[in-house]
Amino acid sequence: QKTCLHLHGVFPYIYVPYDGCGLQPERYMRQVAFSIDRALNVAMGNPAASTQHVFKVVLVSGMPFYGYHAKEKHFMKIYLYNPKIVK
Repeated sequence: QKTCLHLHGVFPYIYVPYDGCGLQPERYMRQVAFSIDRALNVAMGNPAASTQHVFKVVLVSGMPFYGYHAKEKHFMKIYLYNPKIVK
């Protein structure tokens, strides 16, 4: 049997390490989102486009996947609109 399922409010995401380099995390994450949007527009061949690819960026903490770590690290959880962009 086949079905078509629409889940609203669920976006694909990636984790990127956050080193705390910005004094204002919210401003830093907005800049990261803007930079990703711009880079994806350039990569898709339309640098003048203002298409938004990043839904939001939030700061989370968790254990890294690889190696031994005594404590949790900070990551940026980057939500994207299009699942084709997450590779």
